[in-house]
Amino acid sequence: MQSSPGGGVIRRLYPVGRRTLLVCSFILAAALGQMNFTGDQVLRILAKNEKQLSLLRDLEGLKPQKVDFWRGPARPSLPVDMRVPFSELKDIKAYLESHGLAYNIMIKDIQVLLDEEREAMAKSRRLERSTSSFSYSSYHTLEEIYTWIDTFVTEHSDVVSKLQIGHSFENRSILVLKIVSEYSKDRIVTDVLNAMDIFLEIVSNPDGFAYTHSMNRLWRKNKSTRPGIFCIGVDLNRNWKSGFGGNGSNNNPCSETYHGPSPQSEPEVAAVVDFIMSHGNVKALISIHSYSQMLMYPYGHSLEPVSNQEELMWPAGSQLTGPMTVASSTPSASSSGTRGATASCCQPRRSSPRPRRHGWPFGPSWSTHCIIPTDRTAEGRARGVVFFSEAWAPPETQVMDPFPIPALTP
Repeated sequence: MQSSPGGGVIRRLYPVGRRTLLVCSFILAAALGQMNFTGDQVLRILAKNEKQLSLLRDLEGLKPQKVDFWRGPARPSLPVDMRVPFSELKDIKAYLESHGLAYNIMIKDIQVLLDEEREAMAKSRRLERSTSSFSYSSYHTLEEIYTWIDTFVTEHSDVVSKLQIGHSFENRSILVLKIVSEYSKDRIVTDVLNAMDIFLEIVSNPDGFAYTHSMNRLWRKNKSTRPGIFCIGVDLNRNWKSGFGGNGSNNNPCSETYHGPSPQSEPEVAAVVDFIMSHGNVKALISIHSYSQMLMYPYGHSLEPVSNQEELMWPAGSQLTGPMTVASSTPSASSSGTRGATASCCQPRRSSPRPRRHGWPFGPSWSTHCIIPTDRTAEGRARGVVFFSEAWAPPETQVMDPFPIPALTP
């Protein structure tokens, strides 16, 4: 399913189960909006102990619409990244200094980076005429992504089809690509597609994603409204049933991590749950996010071991190259977790939320030069999972790279 950004072509899809794979990339913020963030900074803070972590958590309660945690307070060993509006910088820095919380300025002026991204988007837009010229190293509007989907399905109707699984709060279509089984150009890929169905949801939050282009570049919730509540939107990452309302989420509607009034209250989440449940034999689910440099399995909200813990360890830890923390269900897990997270909604046998590398210094929507390297990293994780599906195990000689991926031209 955003962020932010997501996208892909057939060569990037990797099966991990016999019948159904849903690749979810939550795209919650990925393009320039009209709001101006001149002078806003991102501070990196390292809490020394639990008391200091608690002081950081208190900040969100004190200023729910002002402080935006890009990497939330999790444990003393992990840095905390926090966006602070220019108008709040003096007070926030004074708060940190008065409590002995050391910080450094990770991004001096967010708007400078947003302006650079806008220029890159405009340049790539002038060059794109078909899927072959579509830039996979630039960000795109919702309209551009949906146009790409339609064009891709038309150009490759023998390989992929489009499904509409629901509508957003503002009645935008929620689309899924289904990779068909009649693929005969590559024996390994053919065997995989004959054994399972593969689905890819590229944009799971169309309303919020469109809003990042039209108004607020850093928006990440959906756009739902409720009578008597001034603030808009629910954090879809925290609206799932399992672990709903726990640590890492917020019951304040004005918070960036507001979990919503009830589990699966949001049409975008309900559509995905209904889609997964209607397919029954779901073997694996991969949810791709954008910032924390973590690979979490099997769930994002719990450290409790699961029955097939050992089975999950190899695919989660194999082929890990580049900067990535593996967070498993062990006491040493390095993830803060997300209550009400995607992977635990329907308990597929293999489920891995996979936040991808942050493109320093950009944050939730990383710098464009990091898009392709990030895709490469995600592809390596997916390869590790595929070999432990119950349905399909390639010969040992093929384990390291069953799906050679051509170099992408920016």
